[in-house]
Amino acid sequence: MNCLEFRRTHDTEPASRDESFLRHRRECAACRAHAARAACFEQQLAASMQVPVPENLASKILLRQSFLAGDRRNRWPRYGLALAASLVLLAVLLYRPYEIEPVPGLDRDVVEVIEVAQHALAASKPVAWAQVQLALRPAGVGLSGDIGVVTFASPCVVRGKIAGHIVIRGDNAPVTVLLMPSERVRVRSSFGGPDYRGYLVPTDAGTIAIVGAPEEGLERFEDQVRAAVRWKA
Repeated sequence: MNCLEFRRTHDTEPASRDESFLRHRRECAACRAHAARAACFEQQLAASMQVPVPENLASKILLRQSFLAGDRRNRWPRYGLALAASLVLLAVLLYRPYEIEPVPGLDRDVVEVIEVAQHALAASKPVAWAQVQLALRPAGVGLSGDIGVVTFASPCVVRGKIAGHIVIRGDNAPVTVLLMPSERVRVRSSFGGPDYRGYLVPTDAGTIAIVGAPEEGLERFEDQVRAAVRWKA
C-alpha cells in the first residue's frame, strides 16, 4: 500500500484492520502523522460539541420574542442609539489603538488545547512507558528519563502543527505538559488565571509548556521534563 492508498482508506475507514494498512502506518512517518492529526482533530471536535444547554432555554426564547413583538414601534430609535454607540466605539479604537487587546499568544493556544481536552485531565490510570513513547512519536519527540506518573499521552495540534500532549500526576492536581518542536520562544515566561498557572520554557529545539493548579510545584516537573525530553525521536 502506498501513501495515497493509505490516506484514502484512512479518510473513509480510519479503524481499518487491514494488514497492509496497519503495516504502512507503522512504517511511514508521514502517514502516521496524518493519522495522528486526524485523531487529535476528532477528539477536539467531539469535546467542543459537549456544550450544556442552559436551563429553560425554550421559555427564554419565547419570552424574548414576545418582548420584541411588543416593542416594534420603538425599534428604529433603538437602532439609532446602537449605531451612535458603535460609531463612538470605532472612534475610540481608531484614536486609541494602544488600548486594543493584543492577539492571543502561544500561552492562549496552550490553554485552549487543555480546555478542549478535558478528558486528558480526567484520566487517572498510569500509562505504560512504551505507550507514552509511541504517543509522542508523531510529534518527533521522546523521553529518556523519569518525569513522574504519566496518566495521559497523545499527539495534539498546536497552531496547526503536531505536538506531544502529556498529563502527569501532581501532588494536588494533574499537571499538563505540551512538547512543541515547531514553536520557538526567546525567554521563559509565566502565565495564569484564577484556576491555573503555567510556564513557556524555551529550549534549543522547541518549546515546553507546563500548566497546573496554582498550588502545584511546577518547577520540579519543569526540571524533570527538560532533562528527559529528546526532540528528535
